[in-house]
Amino acid sequence: MESEIFGYEKGAFTGGLGSNQERESDFRLICATNQNLDHAVEEGDFREDLFYRINTFPIHLPPLKQRRDDIVLLANHYLQVFAEKNRKPSAGIDDSAMELMTAHEWRGNVRELQNVLESALILAGGESICVDDLPEAVKRSGDREAEAQVEYYLDLPFKDAKERLIEGFERRYITEVLKNFKGNISRSAEHSGIDRRSLHRLLSKYHIDAHQVAK
Repeated sequence: MESEIFGYEKGAFTGGLGSNQERESDFRLICATNQNLDHAVEEGDFREDLFYRINTFPIHLPPLKQRRDDIVLLANHYLQVFAEKNRKPSAGIDDSAMELMTAHEWRGNVRELQNVLESALILAGGESICVDDLPEAVKRSGDREAEAQVEYYLDLPFKDAKERLIEGFERRYITEVLKNFKGNISRSAEHSGIDRRSLHRLLSKYHIDAHQVAK
């Protein structure tokens, strides 16, 4: 790693890194951790001088369970990646399976999501991923999500409560797909597996302006 970062002169493998002459370099250093480095510095477990050298522009990324709207975008992206990797046709995710995935806690964050998607794609054989293709831990997420939302929908009849949940998912999904494709309806329809006419009906139903979403 040292030779990759600092470089070396020819014949310097016996102990010499770098060079006797200064050379300009232009690079970007990106570091990631799941530890609290401020606390680690206070406890003496992380070098303070190194911390202030790499802490120029910190970005805090919340866990995936706090970014549920990202799950749809990430799932569709990684399905394409794993389809190419496993030499399988690109597959979609049906509504029921996606509802469970958005309800799951994802304690392993994006890595857990990747594992679930690759496994489901292999089981589905290139067809649309359904609930049966998901691991048991994700299947049980629907029960936990339903329990958490029961009180919120108690004032509604069962049919109305169910429709409200489905509408919320459809609205979020369509909005995020359109954002991903810069408001391009044709590409959004092709990616999501919804024909253009149906997509236009959903946009009208939820009063979604594709051009406005893209901004």
